[in-house]
Amino acid sequence: MSPTCLLDRRKLFHHLLLSLVMQHHQAYLSTLSPPVTVPSSAITRWHPKFSLDDVPPVSPAALPECPLKKGSSSAQDVLDNVKGRLNERVEKALQGLAQKQQGQQQVGVSAVPSNADPTARLKGVSEDLLARIRAREAFKLVQEMTIRPEDEKERTRLSHLPELIRITRSLFLAEQKAAISKNVLVQKVKESFSSILAVSEVEELVELASKVLPDWFRVLVIQRGTLVKIVKEKDVNALVDRVTKKLAA
Repeated sequence: MSPTCLLDRRKLFHHLLLSLVMQHHQAYLSTLSPPVTVPSSAITRWHPKFSLDDVPPVSPAALPECPLKKGSSSAQDVLDNVKGRLNERVEKALQGLAQKQQGQQQVGVSAVPSNADPTARLKGVSEDLLARIRAREAFKLVQEMTIRPEDEKERTRLSHLPELIRITRSLFLAEQKAAISKNVLVQKVKESFSSILAVSEVEELVELASKVLPDWFRVLVIQRGTLVKIVKEKDVNALVDRVTKKLAA
């Protein structure tokens, strides 16, 4: 069998497996309140409460047994096959092992206690309010499940802006300058950021800040190089709130 054929089989297997999981995912979405209807082709991620571990396993096809050889899968099988042909000490050892294996098989997973009725905590809440809350949650989940990779990347950059705002503000206060070299700012942000970012990622954040907060953050290109200026009088918390609201939109 050629490598190309093996690769095609692997792709087909992956496609069929994904399609099967997608069917279970659609069935789960239909059980929500209110039911969520999203075309399978538009889904880019699973519902956050959809448990992949609980998806039923693929039903295996029965394979024919080898007619010339029958294997022994347990100590009891071995004991049944060789009973009467071994000495008494070996048979007792096999019998003890068989009883031990049988005892282990009988030990089941402890039952999980059922949770209290969740509707009991919602007594007194109007059905109309509950319906609006559920509809809003369903809408947010549909947005999360259908978000495009490029949009998700943009949201990730937006979520980093509040930290960039605070670092930039602190740097300007420490330097006591009207403008700072963009390269210097990028390096300082990279060194001070709580997570590891590449220089290119910090540069993307700088460009994003100039677009999202143009009244506070400006990038100036002059003959000596590229500079960054901010309006120091702006309230940092107000700037962060603007970014947070944009993320929530």
